[in-house]
Amino acid sequence: MRKHLMTSAPSETIGIGHNQGPALHAGSWTGYCWNKARREVWGNPPVEVIRMRKRRADELGLSYRQYASILLDRGVRTEALVFDLTALPANAPTAPLDGMAAKLRTLRNCKIFAAIDGTDALVRDLNARAGNIIADWTSYPPQRTAPRTAQRGGRAVTLLQPVLDMLARHLVAPSAAVMIADGMRAGRIAQTARLARVFPALAYFPGAYFR
Repeated sequence: MRKHLMTSAPSETIGIGHNQGPALHAGSWTGYCWNKARREVWGNPPVEVIRMRKRRADELGLSYRQYASILLDRGVRTEALVFDLTALPANAPTAPLDGMAAKLRTLRNCKIFAAIDGTDALVRDLNARAGNIIADWTSYPPQRTAPRTAQRGGRAVTLLQPVLDMLARHLVAPSAAVMIADGMRAGRIAQTARLARVFPALAYFPGAYFR
């Protein structure tokens, strides 16, 4: 079993949500136990339950498995999406923004928020293209303070507090919000704030998002 453990330091190339745990190789006891547990959790729900989950997943722009995983883990209906836009350049080209706006316009029955660095010109531009679907947005603290606070769990509140304050203004519990983002910082914020999930923006906006 020891040979499966990761001994290297965490890397930013590993996707958000990876817990640096042991590899689940086919044929291993760990892999067998994991697959057995997954089958027991997912089970075989009635077709109407599957259809209901699929409709809600479509409203949020998520896949069925993404939405179902939130229900199974949290047991809370997802009410809001928080889009971390810090990976977008200040002077973003028109085509990617239009692609993102087109995806945002398909969302239904949920509150849409954004988190940005510095000026809000970008989010205002994106919101106008999306038909003003973004209900509110907030700014992270200046970058010079972010690395220090992000490295220490006790001080991570400096980063996540603006997001928590924004959710509180709209009476949304953190466990009912999903963050769409890329990068280690956003992952730390979502985890520390106890948001329901964080899903990668590159996959959420296929062909439209850029770094």
